Amino acid sequence: MGLLHLATRRIRHEWLQAVVLVLCIAVSIFLPATSTMLMSQYNEGLMDRAARTPVVIGSRGSRFDLVLSSLYFRPVNIDPVSMAVLERSEQEINGVLVPLHLEHTAQGFPVVGTTTDYMFQRELVPVQGTVPVSLGEALVGADVASSLGLAPGNTLRTDMVNLHDLSVPLSVELKVCGVLPETDTPDDQAVLVDLQTTWLISGLLHGHVEPQDATEDEEGVSLKTDSVVVFNPALDQYNSIDMENIGSFHHHVDPDKLPLSAILLYPRDAKEETLARTRINEPTLQQAVIPRRVIDDLLAQVFKVKRILDGLSIVVATCTGILVVLVITLSIRSRRQEHRTLHMIGCAPGAVTGLVSIELLIVLLLSILLAAGASLVAVALAPDLLRLIY
Repeated sequence: MGLLHLATRRIRHEWLQAVVLVLCIAVSIFLPATSTMLMSQYNEGLMDRAARTPVVIGSRGSRFDLVLSSLYFRPVNIDPVSMAVLERSEQEINGVLVPLHLEHTAQGFPVVGTTTDYMFQRELVPVQGTVPVSLGEALVGADVASSLGLAPGNTLRTDMVNLHDLSVPLSVELKVCGVLPETDTPDDQAVLVDLQTTWLISGLLHGHVEPQDATEDEEGVSLKTDSVVVFNPALDQYNSIDMENIGSFHHHVDPDKLPLSAILLYPRDAKEETLARTRINEPTLQQAVIPRRVIDDLLAQVFKVKRILDGLSIVVATCTGILVVLVITLSIRSRRQEHRTLHMIGCAPGAVTGLVSIELLIVLLLSILLAAGASLVAVALAPDLLRLIY
């Protein structure tokens, strides 16, 4: 206890030196430990979602953009595929096909147009309310609900798409029909709606006053006769849906040409998966990719960066070790008189070595505790950092 008491008093007296040593050693431990833990967590989070999605079908282009957009709702520009691709795939492929439309946002959160098959495949069951079954209804993720204070019965407006296109509504009012539980996946930050709702936001679907109810002096009506009503772009279109106007919504686009961002494919078995990819990847405008392979390739690039960081960590650790040795050596030299005094008052020959060792051990323990605490904080914040990728 005597040496421990002397060591603690010494550290308290030379606190600045101790703080410098603790910080240097803690940093050299924190960097490699945290990078390893975070990479493991990122790998697990990304690969888990990718492994749950056998195949993604989309337009030819960057497979990374296609997967990051369709699985993690990352805002990227990808060419759409048409509903005709979905219908043809349903005829040729034995499995579940889940269409996605991902072009819009609401209060900064991605609006995901899809079908109830998406909720079934992702095992998403609302903790409040129901899934969207009607035009204009929205099922919001846990983060969306908590950030915006939403509950079933509330409304949520989409972000404006195009201020200069009169055929596109400035904003569409969505009615929240349900709230999802927290899943620690991109679904927590998603606003799930049906495909018709996303086409409404795009301006491909619209609702307005019925021709028989229009008057010639009404804005947006160019001509009205007994048999003809001519509307112009100034016609006031509905941007909210209720029981009175829901029947007036329609589109003037060939249904086969309506756009989709991607299609998730859940084949019946591995053989069907191979056949599906072979059919789709033939010389066409579409591609079928396996998300887990794409994420593997992406993480391989990330691990190259990690190896560089590990190399830098070794350099930092080496410099820290040299600094510690230098400080200890200088400290021992500057304390020669103190050590002589200890010998003169009868301390054992190994007391000085024991005293220095205890001081160093205390510094190491404090460094490890600090590095461990900082690493735990970084890992706890990792889900928020991971969302920067989405």
